[in-house]
Amino acid sequence: MSQLISYIAGFLEEKSVDFTKSIDLPSFFSFLISILQNPSLVVSIPVLHSWSRLLASSHIGGLDIVNNLIGQLLQICSQRLVRYEALPEDSDDPTMVFLSEDIDTIPERHAFVGNYRRYCSQVIEVIVQKHALEAIPHILTEVDSALDNVYAGNAPFNGKKT
Repeated sequence: MSQLISYIAGFLEEKSVDFTKSIDLPSFFSFLISILQNPSLVVSIPVLHSWSRLLASSHIGGLDIVNNLIGQLLQICSQRLVRYEALPEDSDDPTMVFLSEDIDTIPERHAFVGNYRRYCSQVIEVIVQKHALEAIPHILTEVDSALDNVYAGNAPFNGKKT
C-alpha cells in the first residue's frame, strides 16, 4: 500500500501540472506524514524516499503546504537516524520488533537500516539547503528543549568536589 502511495507522490514530483486545483494536497501530504510515522520502517521507507524527492522538486518543494510540514519532517527524520543495528535484539521498541519480524537476516537488516538512515539524511539535507527559514524555528526549539533537559536524570553540577 505504501509503495502505491509513493508512486502517486512520484507522479506529482515528475509532472509540472498544477495539481492544487484537482487534488487535495493538504490531505494527501498529511496521509504521507501518517505513513512516514508508522513504526514499521519497511512500511514507511517508500514514502520517506518520496519525501526526499518531493522536497527537492522545484514545483512541489516550494509549496506553502510543504513548508508547513518541515517541522514534522525534521522531527521524524532526526528521530529515525538511530543506529537500529546497535539496539538489542530483544528490545521492546516497536520499530525493533517490526524490524525483527519484517527482515529475516541480520545482514539484510543492517543494509536496510543503512538505506533508511541515508533517506532520512537526504530529507534533512534538502530541508536545510532549500527550506532553511522554515527549518530554523524547529531546530531552535529542539536545541532549547535539549538544553532544558541537559541534567534530566542527573544530579545538577554544583562545582564542589566530593
